[in-house]
Amino acid sequence: MPVVRARPIVAAIFLAVLIAAGSPPSAARAQTQDSLEKRVREQTETTLGGLVREGRSSFAAAVFVSGGVPRFSASYGTEAPGSRVPFSVDSTLIDLNSINKIFTAIAIAQLVDRGKIASIDDPINKYLKHYRLPLAFGHEVSIRAIATHSAGFDLPAFGAGKLESDPARFFDQRFPGYFRNDALFSAYENYGPKLLAFMVAEVSGEAFPRYVEQSILRPLGMDHTYLVATPRALEHRFVAFQVKAPTITDGGPPLKAEASAMLVGTSVSTLSDVAKMMGALLGPDGAQDAVTEPMRRLIFQVLQTNGERGAAHGLIFDAVRQPGKTLFTHGGVGPGINCMMDLDIGAEAGVFFCYANVRVRFDDNPADSPPAFEDIGGRMLKPFTACAADTGDDCTHYPAPAWKNAWNAYLGDYVDSARHHHGFSRLRTLLHPTFLRIEREGQSLKLDGHAGFVEISPGSFGSPSYTETFSFIKDPATGKLFLSTSDRPSAYERPSLLEKRNFLPRLLAVLVATALSGGLFALPTKYGINARARLAAVGYAAVVACSIASLFGLRAFGASYFEGISWPLQIIRVCGFLTIPASVVLIYQVHDIDRRPLTGIARIGRLHLNVICLSAVVMTLTLLACNLISFSPIT
Repeated sequence: MPVVRARPIVAAIFLAVLIAAGSPPSAARAQTQDSLEKRVREQTETTLGGLVREGRSSFAAAVFVSGGVPRFSASYGTEAPGSRVPFSVDSTLIDLNSINKIFTAIAIAQLVDRGKIASIDDPINKYLKHYRLPLAFGHEVSIRAIATHSAGFDLPAFGAGKLESDPARFFDQRFPGYFRNDALFSAYENYGPKLLAFMVAEVSGEAFPRYVEQSILRPLGMDHTYLVATPRALEHRFVAFQVKAPTITDGGPPLKAEASAMLVGTSVSTLSDVAKMMGALLGPDGAQDAVTEPMRRLIFQVLQTNGERGAAHGLIFDAVRQPGKTLFTHGGVGPGINCMMDLDIGAEAGVFFCYANVRVRFDDNPADSPPAFEDIGGRMLKPFTACAADTGDDCTHYPAPAWKNAWNAYLGDYVDSARHHHGFSRLRTLLHPTFLRIEREGQSLKLDGHAGFVEISPGSFGSPSYTETFSFIKDPATGKLFLSTSDRPSAYERPSLLEKRNFLPRLLAVLVATALSGGLFALPTKYGINARARLAAVGYAAVVACSIASLFGLRAFGASYFEGISWPLQIIRVCGFLTIPASVVLIYQVHDIDRRPLTGIARIGRLHLNVICLSAVVMTLTLLACNLISFSPIT
């Protein structure tokens, strides 16, 4: 009899296990997702809603996805200046900018899953038919290295222009060269992602936008996403503006007319469409097969890391590692708009948000613009990283602050490693470097004004108040120190002399002012100096004036391109080299005048000419140094 009674009990237990295995998420999991949704709602209202209410952004919007479907969305502000049409997550078209690189990640995962790409550790040249990527210091470059920004590509300034119809020529002419990092750290650039998109086109036999449309957009029902121009003009496309000065606007460029074999220009979409892609990336699969579980495993794993808790990458995505979890993120920044996608794969939840960001080039009032992108991103990530007492999350506590003398070696400025290292373009990143500053505050470190960072593992620092972590990496070959941050897609290194904070801009400002003062020599009798000396001074002033005019014509190194070449930048390059003969002529004239006795105002004129000559020599040497400093040969 006891045996007879036991059988239904065992059967009942077995049936309960089967039901539990095939049932929806547990009550605890559902509670966790509900709590996360609540926190994201509150953070969205505070952060994004606050930007619009304070007049710092003309629009902002967010969509939260959990369990494969959108759970809520929020939008604030209007589509365009003077418009009463509210910003809509369903109909307003936003520019994706670098978010469109996610299409490349999905496409690569699909081709691996379908056996058309054997492994992401294969050399990319194995799959390129019409272009061959040069070796990096004698070694082939893998798909993995390019997809994680660790191939060592330099950071080029380039536009596609008409070269977009001839990708092989584009990649050949725009190859930026390598700087040696031996996959030690990642450094963000745009050449690699374009090359990966070209590889997708080469492997699939289709132009990249057509592949994306057929294999990603249509299967996911993303009917309001466009990678190229349509026969009819698109309606409801955003135009960002400054709330307190609506005439100051910024919107995305027109879409390209033709599909290219590489990733060019911008793409537009709605937040609702992006939410569909997020649902596929997060899972579960549901009815779609564009992104399957094997593809997710490839995309969402740490494929490269800048130290134990520094910046890391999945396939294209940045990986932000927090205690007990890793978040995968990707941002898109462009004219008038900033966007970011944050995904918690373990919780099958994520948020995508955008906001208007219109800044005045000169005399920008911080109160009229949003805070730094990293700051906004950190706030929106907090619901995913904060300890939630109501769900019983297991949060790892950071150690108490305790200063170590060894940390003194970390203090000071660091400059972005992803920058030009070749030719005249070096001047661009010397004039506009991206800095980080590490300081001491009490018993902890402070990163760009944010304090409370303590050592959580050797050389790695975190804070319970911020999502950002950072690590110090020492190159074993050179002993050079790098700083890696978890939510910024590059590594940083100690600045050289010309890269010291504000050193070069101030030096060039003095040299330019001195050079332009040479225009005084155009007055024939002012100093009583001979015609050849006056002509030399005025000629040098003209060279510098031409450089400045070209610089502003380029809109501070913007993108005015024809056949892939920025003509204003070429003019600046020519003017830079013209300072060499100008300096030689000035030195000769100064030498000639110094041999003659002068009196009165003529002495002042000679002194003035000497100062101009000295500034010309210093400027020439500075420009030459800009070409040579941190120079690595193109291999």
